[in-house]
Amino acid sequence: LVVFWEVGLNSIHLSLSQNSLLEVIFFGGKKYGYKTPGHGTNWGTNFAGGVGQYGKQKKGISKKALGLGIGAGFLGGAALGVAGTMATYSVYHRYQEFKRMMHMRQPSMGGFDDNYYRTNYQTNTCIGGCPMNSHCEWGFCECNAGSTRRYGRCESNWANIPPRPSSFDPFQTCSTTATCMAMDMNLICNTDLTTQGNIGKCECRRDMKWNSQTGECQIYMDVDCSRITYETPPSPAILSAVERAKMAGVTQVPGETEPLGRTETMQESLSNSLLTQMDARQASEAELREAFCRDIDAFSFEMQPQVSARSGLQPVQPMRDERPPGCDVVPRSACAIGYDSSTCSGGWKLVIPIGELRFRWFSSYFSYRNDMDTIGVRAGCTFTGYSDSSFNGNRIDIKADSYDRWVVFGDQCRVQTYGRGYRVSSLCLQKLSSSIVNK
Repeated sequence: LVVFWEVGLNSIHLSLSQNSLLEVIFFGGKKYGYKTPGHGTNWGTNFAGGVGQYGKQKKGISKKALGLGIGAGFLGGAALGVAGTMATYSVYHRYQEFKRMMHMRQPSMGGFDDNYYRTNYQTNTCIGGCPMNSHCEWGFCECNAGSTRRYGRCESNWANIPPRPSSFDPFQTCSTTATCMAMDMNLICNTDLTTQGNIGKCECRRDMKWNSQTGECQIYMDVDCSRITYETPPSPAILSAVERAKMAGVTQVPGETEPLGRTETMQESLSNSLLTQMDARQASEAELREAFCRDIDAFSFEMQPQVSARSGLQPVQPMRDERPPGCDVVPRSACAIGYDSSTCSGGWKLVIPIGELRFRWFSSYFSYRNDMDTIGVRAGCTFTGYSDSSFNGNRIDIKADSYDRWVVFGDQCRVQTYGRGYRVSSLCLQKLSSSIVNK
């Protein structure tokens, strides 16, 4: 009997799997998506052969959430995964630019607050701050790594927390924002809503509304795109803007070839936006709306929640929970989480984003080298680990489809036969890790 032990992981790759439809998609041999220059559809004006048209690629996908043919509604929320969360803020940047351009065209038009735009949105500052386990993301509170969001709260373990009743009323009287944040991190106290001095009422942050179906404040885009569909011919002003965009020569989009690992900035989002080719003072209201609707359509593929913000609760298959006791849930902002301990009770914890990690000697990741006992992979992600720090050598793949996958390497031993000898899979090792690729 000859036993070949595979060495521990020295590099890791983690990425969203193809069925999560992340950012760049292929259909009929053509590339499209919001991380593709021009979205692969000439900024939402050419869907020849069904390329870039939501619903043509795969049966059984969720109802379309935004873009061409869709009315005003909620954006984002706790039900979206990593790709959806990142895309939500890219769309929000374009929504802010659309409102700013509409304001430039007609200053008397409501809906745009220049003071908030400059003081809060552009400086990434949340009114009243954000509570524990959360941080500010372009004016809204989002959960920190290691916790997940439900009902406007961030928790690492939701096992014993009951759901919020649909009759819950968040619009309570208040004197401080802390009172409101105790119910939802995106509720703030507005003392201008009453005539009782410093007594006010709780309300959702600017550009948010209360979603009674999900029981939390969510971003609400009040732009109606329902009258512009895939069959609607682009207006002359839009075609002219497309030609100007082509002449500008956008050849690469931020995050196209290497994930950013964070939400886009306003400048990064607008670098591939049709809105930048529109003159707010010359274009009509209808033309600006059409530009916006066509511009955000490519994001539809990232917005596939298990709970629909427009139509309410949808049938959801029971989720399998493999998470060992003591382990945190995989945060929405990451694709995986690794532990030094098989019980997650001691040693280090590593939150692993989309992208690649190398556990090289004398690097800041050296302490994780060959020392991972447990890995949790978020639904929609694929974990690939290599025995060499240059993403080569022996490898393992852990794909998480409809539920989070958890593997305690010491419990997953399997022996594979190779001719006269036996090779013990790297899943047998209780000390694992050297390079990682996440997708």
